Parts: sequence; structure tokens; C-alpha cells
Amino acid sequence: MSREVWVEAELWNLRDDVEVESGAKPPLRLRCKVDNGSSHTVLPQSVADQLGLPRRLRPMEVTYADLRKATLQVGKGLCLRIQGRDITTYGVIEPNRTSVLVGSLNLEDLGFNIDLEHGTLVPYPGTEAGQCAVLE
Repeated sequence: MSREVWVEAELWNLRDDVEVESGAKPPLRLRCKVDNGSSHTVLPQSVADQLGLPRRLRPMEVTYADLRKATLQVGKGLCLRIQGRDITTYGVIEPNRTSVLVGSLNLEDLGFNIDLEHGTLVPYPGTEAGQCAVLE
């Protein structure tokens, strides 16, 4: 069984949304790790800088899987598209990280589950034709 799942993703700054959606400006295309063990999406400092994401005034306190703690900056206005589904969110910025990690909150917003056996993302049942919102 595969332990890591990687997907192709497109990322851009919300300020560039009109240009990206019209095709006037290409999004940043990267191979990203998806991890339902991480709640938030994590960006390398270099990716946040390349996208020109503005930073929140208050940093975020984070806890790593090995229980280390850190205070990290947060980039606002991150647009993320995976398999034709997109959201606008934020990304925790980790200075020494080398790849984007898409966390469980964003996977849920995009309507995906992780299939570890096959190393893929699977749309929530009933959303195979596209993204939808589940409202009560």
C-alpha cells in the first residue's frame, strides 16, 4: 500500500485570479504531496514568495507530527486547483520546506478523499461530475 500520494496542482495569488482564469497569466503548476494527517496546506517560502502572497499580521502556532512546535507565517489569498476543482484558501509558510503539502481541510473543501491503496485522490460519492457544496 502506498504511503504517499502526489498530485499535479495549479496555484496562484487571488490578486491574479482574473488573469489566470482568462488565460492571460499561467498559474504555477507543481507536483504536491497530499496528506490527510496534516490539517493545513503548507507552502515552501520560495513558493509563497513566487506567488507574491501577502502575509497575515498574526502568525500561526503549529505542532508537527513529532510534537515540535513552531510559529510560522501565513500567506493569504492562495488559489489552489486540483483535477479541475478549485478553492481560495491560505497556506502556512515553512521556510525549509521544498514541496507543497495539501492538508486535509483543503482536501475536504475540494471534495476529495485519499485512496492510499492506489495512491490517488477520489471524489466524494455523488461529486464525480464536479465540485459541489454540502449544506445542511
